[in-house]
Amino acid sequence: MKVTEIKVAALVYTLSNSKIVFMGIDGMGNRQFFASAEARDLIPKLDSLHEELNDGVAVARGKLPALRDFVENWGRQLLPPKSWIENADVLVIVPQGILHNIPLHLVLINQQPLGTLIGITYSSSMSLLSRCMNRNPERKRDLDNWQFEEESPQTSESKPRKAVVGGVDVLGSKDSVFKGIASQIAEYLEGEVTDFSKGNTEFNRLNRYGVKAGARANILCVVAHGYIDPNNQRMSGLLLARDPMGVRVRNIPLHGGRYFDFRDLPLLHFPSGLRKNVDAEILTSAELEIDTTFDSELVLLLGCSTATDRIFPGDEPASLAETFLHVGACSVLASSWDIDADFIKEWSKYFFNGWLTGHLPKALAFRQTMRELAKGPWKDRPERLGCMVLKGDWL
Repeated sequence: MKVTEIKVAALVYTLSNSKIVFMGIDGMGNRQFFASAEARDLIPKLDSLHEELNDGVAVARGKLPALRDFVENWGRQLLPPKSWIENADVLVIVPQGILHNIPLHLVLINQQPLGTLIGITYSSSMSLLSRCMNRNPERKRDLDNWQFEEESPQTSESKPRKAVVGGVDVLGSKDSVFKGIASQIAEYLEGEVTDFSKGNTEFNRLNRYGVKAGARANILCVVAHGYIDPNNQRMSGLLLARDPMGVRVRNIPLHGGRYFDFRDLPLLHFPSGLRKNVDAEILTSAELEIDTTFDSELVLLLGCSTATDRIFPGDEPASLAETFLHVGACSVLASSWDIDADFIKEWSKYFFNGWLTGHLPKALAFRQTMRELAKGPWKDRPERLGCMVLKGDWL
């Protein structure tokens, strides 16, 4: 199959006073409107689902009745008929309001999760999706010659890429596991790869400068804990090791060719309620917005709740994943709630086999990953199977 033959559709959601309305745009640009059940019946269920998915204890134990009810029953009301879905290979979902961070890719259609039937990416708006697509270097190549076989991907030489990867557990005892996931991903990459997970000294721990060094890389992979500030979403971020070299200096260019030097400190002290096991600090969304512009084809945020959105006025979702899209990344893979390290290790293996080795577009590599995982012990674990989401460009 050629990339140019992929049929891409979109679902754009709108919340009204009475119903949840969504517009379907098929691969030919034809539009069709659908409506859910009464909003007054669905919104309490959506509230309960959000509350449950934000409960880390419930997710860890797998006791999620609201999620299972959504997946098996009422979630189907938020999707178009199966016949409409079957006419697309890739589906772009543009949610609104309370629908942000709802795992529509888990909803069962003929006993199969939607994400196993069609490649899915989420975008907070069509304009952000357009910006992600326009900046994607993959769209500037000869797409007519990009061919692939999804069911049996053919192994071929990977395109050399510049990548920055690293893992660090500053809170618990899984530092070697986090590093192992990052190093496993590094093995799939060809080209200039900087791996902050090699070795066991403090100089091999991923820090703020390591993440920001990924701004000019094609791929940035961060395996670390995410932190959500309950009062200010832009103070949420990634919990990373402190740079063993000490505080660095940054230069601000001034008029006349002069520069002003200042200490490059994090914008937020390490959260006082968290017990760290190494010298650590936090890289916040606000610091990324102020300090860095990314050129990444793909950013992987393999940490708890890195895609969890808080909705600002004007339907602006705020999350780490959203921040990386706004500062230049083409696509982001992140977790919508708390994740399990063993699951992520297996998930990464399937995704990178599809994307890099099999040369599948990212959304189809994501679909292939869900298909493979749904065959094994994760089939009846929706809290694991659906934790990862693709945001931004699907290609």
